[in-house]
Amino acid sequence: MFNAPSGRAALEALGDNAGVGAMVTPDNVEALRQLNCGIRALRHPVHVETIAAEIARYSPVRSAQASYWIRKNALMGRVVDQLVQLYEEVIEEHRQSATVNIGEEMRAAAEYLRQLKMLTTRIQQDLVDFHHSSTMRLHDRLVGLPLIGPRLKNLARFAAARWGK
Repeated sequence: MFNAPSGRAALEALGDNAGVGAMVTPDNVEALRQLNCGIRALRHPVHVETIAAEIARYSPVRSAQASYWIRKNALMGRVVDQLVQLYEEVIEEHRQSATVNIGEEMRAAAEYLRQLKMLTTRIQQDLVDFHHSSTMRLHDRLVGLPLIGPRLKNLARFAAARWGK
C-alpha cells in the first residue's frame, strides 16, 4: 500500500461509490501509478465479495516490494530532477532557435494559462466532490460517534506516528 500523504488520501484510497481498486502489488503498481491511483483505477464494483477477494490477495512481502517500487520511482526529488532537466532542454532549444515569433509565443503562453485554469478548476471540483463523497460522509459520521470517534482518532495518531504521514 502507498504511504499516503494524508489521512484523507488514505481514506480516498479505500474506494467510493465509483468502485474499488485492486490490491497494490508489484505486478500492478506501475500501472496504478500511471493512473495516479485515481478514479480510473476503481474498476471493480463495491461488493463485499470484491473487497474480501482483494484483501485475501494481501501479502506482506509483495506489499513491501510494491512500496519499494514507489520509493524508488515516485520520489519528489526524482520528479523535480526530471522537471529541471525538461526546463533546461526547452531553454537550450529556445536559445538555438534562429527566429523568435513573439505573437506565437504569447499565444502559446495564453493557451498554457487557459489549460492551467481548467486544471485548477477541475482539481477544485474534485476536492468538493471528495468532501461530499460517501467515504468522507462515513468518516465524518464515524469520527462523530461518542464511543468510536475518539478511538478512531487515537488509532489514526498511532498509525501516523508508527508509519509516518
